[in-house]
This record gives sequence, C-alpha cells and structure tokens, in this order.
Amino acid sequence: MVLPKLSLYWFLALCAVVPGWEHTGGDDLQSSIEENAVSVVAFVPPAKILAWINRVQRPVISDVVAESLGDFKKADETVIIAYLDEGDETLRAAFFEVAGKYREEFTFGLVTDAGAIEAEKITGPTVRCVKPLDEDSRDLHGFTDVESLEKFVKENSRPLIGELLPHNHRRFLERGWPMVYVFAATESERSEIRTTLKETARSYYESLTMVTVDPLEFPDLPGKLGLESSAFPSGAVHQLSADKIYPYPKGRGLTPNELLSWGLDVWQERVKPWTPPGVTTSYDNLGGRLKATRSVSIKKIPGYEPPIDHALATGQRTMSLYHEAADILSASGGNLKTRIFGRKDLKAPPQQIYALALETCKWSSVLKEVIEASELMRHERKLSPLLALLLVHDFLLSKRGVALPATHGLRTSIERHKARLNAEFTRARIRRKAGSMEALRQQVTTEHQGEAARYPRWVRVNTLKTTLEDQLASTFKDFTRVYSIGEVTDASSGKLLHVDEHIPNLLAVSPSFEFAKTEAYSSGAVILQDKASCFPAYLLDPLPEDGDVIDSCAAPGNKTTHLAALVHSRTAESEQCAQRIYAFEKDKHRALTLEKMVKLAGAKDIIRISFAQDFLKVDPNAQFFKDVGALLLDPSCSGSGIVGRDAMPTIHLPELPSSNSNKSQYQKSRKRKRGDDARAESTQEVFVDDDGTETVVATEKELKVRLEALSSFQLKLLLHALEFPAATKVTYSTCSVHAEENEQVVLRALQSEVGRRRGWRILKRDEQVRGLREWPVRGTVDASNGDTEVADACIRSYKDDGRGVMGFFVAGFVRDAPEAIDDDGPFLRDENGRIIRDASGMPTLKAARVSDPSRASATSSFPVEGPDGDEEMTENLESEDLTTSGDESSPDEKDEDEWNGFD
Repeated sequence: MVLPKLSLYWFLALCAVVPGWEHTGGDDLQSSIEENAVSVVAFVPPAKILAWINRVQRPVISDVVAESLGDFKKADETVIIAYLDEGDETLRAAFFEVAGKYREEFTFGLVTDAGAIEAEKITGPTVRCVKPLDEDSRDLHGFTDVESLEKFVKENSRPLIGELLPHNHRRFLERGWPMVYVFAATESERSEIRTTLKETARSYYESLTMVTVDPLEFPDLPGKLGLESSAFPSGAVHQLSADKIYPYPKGRGLTPNELLSWGLDVWQERVKPWTPPGVTTSYDNLGGRLKATRSVSIKKIPGYEPPIDHALATGQRTMSLYHEAADILSASGGNLKTRIFGRKDLKAPPQQIYALALETCKWSSVLKEVIEASELMRHERKLSPLLALLLVHDFLLSKRGVALPATHGLRTSIERHKARLNAEFTRARIRRKAGSMEALRQQVTTEHQGEAARYPRWVRVNTLKTTLEDQLASTFKDFTRVYSIGEVTDASSGKLLHVDEHIPNLLAVSPSFEFAKTEAYSSGAVILQDKASCFPAYLLDPLPEDGDVIDSCAAPGNKTTHLAALVHSRTAESEQCAQRIYAFEKDKHRALTLEKMVKLAGAKDIIRISFAQDFLKVDPNAQFFKDVGALLLDPSCSGSGIVGRDAMPTIHLPELPSSNSNKSQYQKSRKRKRGDDARAESTQEVFVDDDGTETVVATEKELKVRLEALSSFQLKLLLHALEFPAATKVTYSTCSVHAEENEQVVLRALQSEVGRRRGWRILKRDEQVRGLREWPVRGTVDASNGDTEVADACIRSYKDDGRGVMGFFVAGFVRDAPEAIDDDGPFLRDENGRIIRDASGMPTLKAARVSDPSRASATSSFPVEGPDGDEEMTENLESEDLTTSGDESSPDEKDEDEWNGFD
C-alpha cells in the first residue's frame, strides 16, 4: 500500500498503534490496527486512523457522477463537494488548492455533470459541506478565490459536537468561542451524549464549540476545569474571551433542558466563575476582569497561557481607574460614551471606566449626603469631590470594594473612615424610607431614569412563535390595561399595558418592568423594539405576490425579523413559505448579532443572511435576485433621533469643607461647569458609526459636512435599490431628525434618472396601510420643497412630543409591476404540458409566482458568547455574478443596536 506524505501527527499515531505499519498490506493493516490499538501515547482511536487511511487513499479530489453522488456524501464524517461547470478552470484550481491542504482531514469531490447539478437544484458555482452523521449540509454560493473557500471549509466542517483529540484541540481553541467540554468514560456514553445534545448543539453551532472528551486521553483536563478527576459524566464551559471557567454542577443531568437552563444562568451572570487553585480573584461587576491579589501562575488553565505576572499587570492597570474616571466626568464636550470610547490613551479598560462613571452618577445624590455627613473631605483634603464620589461608590456598593491594593493611599483614605461612612449610608437609606438595600436600589434607579422615564417599554409580540392573545394571557396576565401612552409613562410603579392602535401586535408597558427575567423574552416570543422602528416593515407590507424581500442593512435584526413575521402571517398553515428575505450585513461582527436575533426569533427558515457582504456590491440584475419585489432600506444615519444619544448624566458633587471664600469660588466654578458647559454640550451633535464609535460634531459647518456625506451615501443606497428589475416596493427610513437625510433624499431619488426611467413614485398617504395612514405626524412641507403630497406621504416621529417614541423618518416608493412574459399562457400545466383543472373541470390560473422547492430552506448560521458575545448566523452570497464594483460603505453609520426601550 502506498500512502501520500504524512503529517507528523498521523505518522506518530500510526507508529504508536501499528508497529511496522509501512510493511503491512491494506487488509492486514486494518486487522493490525484493531488488534494492536493501545493507549501507549493516547493518540487516536483506531476508527479515526482507519478513516484517515481511507481518506488519503482516495484522490485529492474525486470525480463524482450522478449515480455515485448519494454514496459519496456518506464516504466520510465531512465531505466537501464542488459543483462547477466543466470549463471553469479558475474555480477548479482554487478548489484543488484547498483540497490539497485539507485532504488529511476531509474528503473532497467534484461534480461537473449537468444532470447531477440539476438534480441537486444547484444554481451557479457552489461548494457544499456535507456532514452525514450530523444530518447537516451548508453551501457556499459563488466563491471566487482560495481565501473565501478555505474560510468556508474551516468554519463549516466542524461537527455539531466534536470529539476532542490532541491534534484538534488547538484548532477548537483558536476559534475563540466558548468551549463546552463534556467528559464521559466510555465511547458508548459519549456517543449517547452526542445524540442527546445534537439538536441543542445545532441551535448554538455558531456561538459555541461543543466537544466530548475521553478522560483517558486528557487526564489532567478535568482538574484544570474545576471538575473532579474521577466523577463522570461531567462538563464545563470555558469562556475564552473573558478567561472564565464554569464547571457544570455535579449531579445535574446532562439533558438539553437542564443544560440550556444552566447556560442561561451563566449568560446572565447568575453563576460565579470557578477560581483556579492558588489564585485569589475577584470578578468585578463593572468590567469582568480577572484581578489576582498575589503573584501566581495561571498558565495551566486550558487554552490560556499568559506570563506569570499577567494577572497582576491587569490589576496594575486598574490603579488609574479612578483618576481617569474623574478626568472624564470633569471634561466638557460630548456625552459619556464619547468622552470614554473616543480616547485612545486610557490605561484602565474603557468599559470599566464607563460602568463606574455611570453608576457613580446614578448614586451621586445619595453618596453626596454620605460624604458630607461623614465629613470625609474635611479629614482627607487630598480628595477632590469627584474622586471622593468614585471611591465611596465602590467602597459602599461594589462587591469587590475599592479596586486598588490594600496599601494604596486612595484606598486607605476611604477605609479608615469605614465605620462613619457605613453609618451615614444607613441613615441616608432610612431618610428615604427604604426598608432594604434592594428597595433603595430600586428607588435610585427610578430617580435616575430621567429621559427614559418619559418612554414606555415597547414590546413586539413575535407572531413567528406566539400570538398577542397568548401573551396577554401569560406574560402580561398581571398587567392592568390602560388606553393611552401617558398613563403608562406617568405611573411611577406598577404593571401597566397599552395595546398600540397603529402597529399590530405591539404593546407599550411600564418602563420599570424588567423583561430580561421573563421566559417570553429569553425564548424570543417577545422582542423589545421601539414603535417607530416597526414602521418600515409594516409600511412595506410584503405580500406573497411581491416575491422575495431584501433588507439592505439588516443588523441588529429587529426590522428583519419583523419582516419575517409579516411574511409568515400571509402564508397558510398547511403551506411552506415560498418567499425569502435576503438580509445583507457588510460588517462581520454585526452579522453575528443579526444571526443571533434571527435564530432567537425563529425566523431562520425565511431569512437568508448574506454574511459580511455590502449591499452596494450586489448586482440587481443577478439571476439570484430575479424575484425580489420589495426592499427595506434603513441605512447608516446620524442617529439624531435616538433617545438618550446626546444625554450626559447628572452628577451631584459634595461640597468642599473650606472657607467661605473658597467655597463660594468652588460653587461658582461648579455652576459654570454644569451650566454654561452643559448648555454648550446640548447644542452639539453626536454621530455614531456601526462599530459604536461616537464623534462629537461641534460646529454648524462640521455638521453640514457630515450630513452631506451621509445623505450622499443614503441616496446611493436608495438608487441602487430602485434598480432591481422586479421591485415594485421600497421603504427608506432613518432614525434621524435632519431633513438632509430624510425628505431631501426622497426628493432627489424621485428626481433621479433611475427614478424617472423606471416609473418610481412616492407611496401616497391614502395608499398606505391603515395604521400608518392614520399616524398623525407627517413630513414637513418646507423640507419637501413645498410639495405637499410628498410631505404628507412621509412619516415622521419626534422623541419629545409625548407619543413615547424615538425620532424617526420613513417613506415608501412604489411603481407598477412589469408585465410578465409567459409563453405558456395564464394556466398551470403539468409535466406533460397539459392544463391542470380543478374538480369542476375549470383551468387553474397561475399564482403570482410559483414556489421553487429549492428555495424551501433559507437560512444559515453563526453565534454569540453569552455576555461576551452573541449567537450568530452566516451565509455568504458573494459570487462573480452577484457583485459589482460598488464602493464599500458609509462615512458615518448609526449605532449597532437599535434603541429598544433602554434594554
């Protein structure tokens, strides 16, 4: 038997289990492996070696014909098949290169037979990853180079639940997603666990890496994960991005329900991470960073190998935390996020500074009383008012206390007054008539809501999973129904509910209600989405005859899943939805958020996500999008309508215990800061791109330049949408209040060459769906250049008008449908060309469009990491005939997460 050149791993594995393997014939080799497999070096199970031998004995790429295709798909645990035209040498060469690199791991096949391609319902160059044991396959459409193909193979070849082996451990870790380890003593037990948890693993395939482990192969691993070394089955989660380990509770069953319930507790931080032996740690609530209080080595934690002083170095970075937070709170210009995340010179983690500053502002009225009553600043004259607030906040309210070494001067300046500070804190609570810390916390939270208190929590009932009636009878059964938004927002407490009169299946509920703790929220049965954010999908009103739908800038996915719910509502229960929603998101990280939302909402059978693809680069005339009749455009914008975008939290500073002249000078200075500077800040715009980077626009000239750049991009996107040949409906929306991004873009689109050539016009108010036809706030005549019809067709909302919604704008475009050319006439025909008749003998008219069975499954997948990441879905639609040479994207883009009622 002649084998190709071996990797070092497989060479050693064969040598370990089969002495003299190079002199053995094929049949004898198999017997030798089965008889001589030993655990001398704990390499690979015999079955794995046999699978590898079969793999490398095949050609690098096997030519597959229609007759053998079914069997070939079952030839290996992972089979990669390319469906290419006979003469496509470029793509064939790319496929051959990737196959040569991964031939020891997977089996590769090539199909060029036109009959086989047609039978598989393949259109265009496609690579399919088939995993027969998982009953799973994933497609890459229109790959153009080696890089995209290799990325697809690496990301999709992983089994739903892998078997951890020495040679693949590093690859699993390199993905960076949370590792779920499940230990079982025997192969039969591990196989049973893989079967039991397969569907759970499928649901979270793109957010978790789940593996079963033979404890004999990895005898030290259980101990490194906080597990007993002899009690199996057992499991643990290693959250790589946060360096946290969560051992699965001993004695708890490894069932899908138990695992998901515990996983939710981990995700919502109700479970504390395990502390490795020899490490004294505290996980602070602000930044979640590991802080060691003495020099230790944590190199043995799996997948994490920092230098010995790494944890201490992390602790050292927190020494600047309080000074940097004080500097930021005393600065002027921009809001809190802008001041923190816009700086590149911070030593402490920006997220930690932000959380500390925000929480200190929230508690500052209470802390001010405590500091003044305890006379702290009289005794500690080196403390500034801001430093005193920040330090006392952590001393009294943070579980970890002051995040500084025990001997640090700032920490000792607080802790030597701990008795007085605690006593005054208790008196402050009693003065507020709060019977417990929890009651005080609730009181402070309510007082701090500020602008948010004027807005209800908007909740969209997800009709993909439930109904409004079911939710009113379950999640909201204890709520009192009221009949105006004002009643909901005016109540300081209680559970109040208002059923919206404009958007179906939308509720306004009390702003203080915590939805994160409800089963409906965690299961995706309800979705937090501002009322105005529901306007675009509802205005688009996708009907079956409209064909496929595109969401051009889809992340985070609220509008996309709303579209899916509307499409689903028009499909008969006995039928499969024939419409697809193509969701484009050019940013990979935002696509992960989109994927998570689509999965949570139960929309993966309708929505097809184009992973990391720019909508502007899509060719409207591509065959793939021939049935797209409706498009939703919600492009990057200034975000000037988002509630709380430009708000700076109020902070109550303690008085300085100095002489009258100095005190007066301080009060005068403080008044200037909170007065003149605050008024100056309120006139500044804050622009936020899709990565969350905020930019303060300080002058009218700079604002004009920014708006011109944004509106040019927005118009380009809109004109591109108007080019889709079958499109008859388009909605355009922003969360901006500026006419330059709204009415002015609409007018320029109507006056454009493509707008006139293809007959696009504004969707008039009397043509709109009833709820939005009756919405009273319309576009402005001045911004519409005096065109009253356009102004009345545009829909606006303002965040301070008492209607409880954010600032928003949406307009619809329509045109007459092109006449279809049909050589077969108006009636349905069977495969022999005969007209199909009903029971009475009447010919059956064709539907507006006939569903294509190949379009039944319309989803893709990828994940999230609990609090550090989010579940994701991916499907790449890039191909030579889908893309054009359009520019990348916008100069300014809006915040990653749509405003959803302050969640």
